[in-house]
Amino acid sequence: MITIKTEEEISKIRIAGRIIAEFLKEVEKILKPDLDSYEIELFAIEFVRKRGGELAFKNYKGFPGYIAFLLMMKLFMEFQEKVKNYQRMDL
Repeated sequence: MITIKTEEEISKIRIAGRIIAEFLKEVEKILKPDLDSYEIELFAIEFVRKRGGELAFKNYKGFPGYIAFLLMMKLFMEFQEKVKNYQRMDL
C-alpha cells in the first residue's frame, strides 16, 4: 500500500537524507583497516545526535545495533566477489 506523505513528513525525509549523505562522506574519512564496527557505530551515534537526529535501528525486531554496518559490509563483499567472478567468465 502506498501512503501519501504530508509536506512535514517529506521535509523530515529530506533532512534525514542530508544527514545520511553527510555521514557517508564523513565516515569515509575515519575508515582504516584496524577500525572495528563498534567504533563506527559510536561515530554514527554522535554524528546523528549532534544534528538533532536519532538512529532508528536499535532493538528494531531484535536488531542489537544502531547501524547495519556488518550486514552492509557482508553484502558488499559478496557483491564484489560476484562481480569478480563475472569478469573472469567474460575473459
